[in-house]
Amino acid sequence: MKKIIVLCIVILFVAFPLTALMVSPYAISWLVDGVLGSAGILTAGGGVIAGHVVSCSHAYTGRLLRKDDVNAFDRWAMRPYNETMDKVSKILEIAGFATLGILLTIPVKEWTKAGAIGMETFLLSYGSKQLAKAFVQRARPYMYFSGYPLEAIRSGDWNRSFFSGHTTYAFAIAGLVSSMFRAYHPKSGWNIPVTAGCYALATAMGMSRILSGNHFLSDVLIAAAIGTVIGIFVPRFHMAKGGSSADGTLLGNTMMVSFVF
Repeated sequence: MKKIIVLCIVILFVAFPLTALMVSPYAISWLVDGVLGSAGILTAGGGVIAGHVVSCSHAYTGRLLRKDDVNAFDRWAMRPYNETMDKVSKILEIAGFATLGILLTIPVKEWTKAGAIGMETFLLSYGSKQLAKAFVQRARPYMYFSGYPLEAIRSGDWNRSFFSGHTTYAFAIAGLVSSMFRAYHPKSGWNIPVTAGCYALATAMGMSRILSGNHFLSDVLIAAAIGTVIGIFVPRFHMAKGGSSADGTLLGNTMMVSFVF
């Protein structure tokens, strides 16, 4: 994960000079990317540091936690640990990141710019969930049932339920991919399928995290909201001004792109 963060930072610095002069729905600027890039780096870095510095607020005593101590909203949906669903969530995570490949349909010259926007999205998503996990320290649902994973006790992950990182990534990617695909291909008949498919995959991710016993319903709902906001608004802050736009249409395996001034 640390290597990914370093890669994100490198791409942010490289992206500006390579893409600043291109005409597209998006624009890279020192102001917007300086603010978002810095915020992403500080948030992600702070999350990493907090995860190492902030100690667990209380050590696990070896006794099952009381279900009655959980609020009524979350209590009805909490589940014991399910290894199969945990593996399913990991598969869904890979599938979610794979949907970023949809953005390969945009003009090749725009890939670096899209990569910069994507890295800012990732850094903000990663940092926000890391900070929350470090400071909130909420026990996972499976700690209220027998059969919880012992590795989670040894690593301290048992107390990092709030909020769901997997779900945050999934919805951030869904917002990012659907928004950018629509911006580059506004007339494409694939807009609805792409958006529906990305959000369906993200929703499946959230459900798998609940059914696996890793997260409460509120963990997933808050993660979905935060991920969606980051995924939609980071690209939106980069929208180009001045009336230039890219109009792309996907016809089978052929992409037609025209620019309007």
